[in-house]
Amino acid sequence: MLIDITSAPFNASADGSHDDTKALEAAFETIRKSGGGTIAFPEEAFVCISRALQLPSNVTITTTSGKARIKYYNAQNTETKHLFLGSSVSNISISNIVFDTQHQSPSVAAILVTGYGKEAVENSQIAIENCEFKGMNKKGACAVRIQKTSGLTIKNCLFDDSYIGIGIWKRNSAVILHDNTFLDTLTNTAIRITGSTDTSNEEFSNDVRIERNVVTVQAKKSVIGTDGKPKGRPNSSSGIYLTCGDKDYTGKSNFHTNVTIAHNHVEGPRLGFFNGGSADLIAIKDVKHFQCRHNISNGSGDLGFAFERCHEGEISHNTAEENNSCGIAVWGSSYLTLMHNRCGSNEQTRDGIYRNHPYGGIRIEYASHNITLENNEFYHLASQAKLTQQYGIVIKHTNKKGVKLYPSAVKVANNMSSDQIHGSIFNEVSDTEIL
Repeated sequence: MLIDITSAPFNASADGSHDDTKALEAAFETIRKSGGGTIAFPEEAFVCISRALQLPSNVTITTTSGKARIKYYNAQNTETKHLFLGSSVSNISISNIVFDTQHQSPSVAAILVTGYGKEAVENSQIAIENCEFKGMNKKGACAVRIQKTSGLTIKNCLFDDSYIGIGIWKRNSAVILHDNTFLDTLTNTAIRITGSTDTSNEEFSNDVRIERNVVTVQAKKSVIGTDGKPKGRPNSSSGIYLTCGDKDYTGKSNFHTNVTIAHNHVEGPRLGFFNGGSADLIAIKDVKHFQCRHNISNGSGDLGFAFERCHEGEISHNTAEENNSCGIAVWGSSYLTLMHNRCGSNEQTRDGIYRNHPYGGIRIEYASHNITLENNEFYHLASQAKLTQQYGIVIKHTNKKGVKLYPSAVKVANNMSSDQIHGSIFNEVSDTEIL
C-alpha cells in the first residue's frame, strides 16, 4: 500500500502553515489495519503536527524526492514530548525526513521507540536513514531515543541543535550506528548507550557497531574564577559514551558485549577542562568483548579515550592528539591489548589546572591487569611550541579510600617514543614486563 497524504481521503496540506496531525494519524491507522504500507511525502513537503503520532508496525516513511520536513505546529506545546512514538513495533523504516521539535518543552525525542511491558526486548527492526534532527536541546532530551529494541540501524543522519543525539537505554541488541554527523550545536553527548548495574534486571546492549561517525564537541562556559581557581565542574560533553554505571568498581554489573567502535572521528574544542573543554571524547565503560580501532580523538578537555571496567578487548590503530589529559587511559580493566596506537602532544593542561602527575600518552592504573602494550607510537607534534607529554607510557597505582591499587601483569614491547619530557616509560609496578 502506497499512501500520498496530500490526496483524499487524507488531504494533508503539507505546506508548513496548517496542522496535518489528523491526516497523518489517519494514514497511520490505515497502514495499521492493512498490515503495512508506505507513506511517501511529496517532494519538499512541510508537515506540521501538534501531538505525538503513534507509529504502526510494517511502515515505511519517506519522500518521493529530496527531503520532507516535520515540525511542531505549535512551538509553545507543553504536552507533547515526541514527534513519532513507537511501542511494541517492528519493521519501521524512516528516511529523508527533517525533524524539528522547535525547542518546545518538555522535549524528549523526535523519534522514541520504547516498550512498556515486562519483556526485555519489545521492538525489532528499526531503520532511520538520511534524516536530520534539530530543536531538541532541553536537558535530558534525545533526537532519537531507543529502548528495548533488537535490530536498530541509524545511518547517514545529521544531528544539530539538540541535547543528546542518539540515546540508547535498557536492553537492546544488533545496534548499528554509522556514517552519521553530529555538529557542535549538540549540548551534550552525540552517542550515549546506557545499561544498568542491576544484574537481576538485564539492561545492556550487545552486538553493537559504531562506525564512521563524525562528531564535533562544543566548548562550554568556563568555571574558572577571577582568582584562577575552578568554581565547581563545567557542564562538559562527550562524543561517544557507553556505560552501565558501575561507578564504585564493584564488578557486579551488567556489561555491554560484542561492541565494535571503529573509524570514528571526534574533535573537541581544544580547551582546558575547567576552561570550557570537553569531558572524555570517547568514553567506554562496563564493556566486554570489544574492539576499538582506527578512531581519531583530538582536542579533549580531559582524555582522548577512556576505558573503565572494560574486559577482553582490542584497542588498536587509534590516534589521540592534543588532549588536555592523557591520550588513552585504562582503569580497572583486564585482558586488553593496546597496539599500533598513536599519541601525540597530549597532556596540554591548557588551563594549568587539570593535571594527573605523572602523565603520558597511554596511562594504565586502578588495578588493571593482563594488559599488553605493543607497537604504539608516542611523539610531539611539530605544530606545538613545546613538549607536553611527560612519558609515552605511565603505569601507576591509584589511591582508593586510602588503599593503593596497582596494575599487574602488564607487558610493554616494541613501542616507539620520541620527544617525551622525561622519557618513554614511567613504571612503579614490580611485575611489569618491559621488552
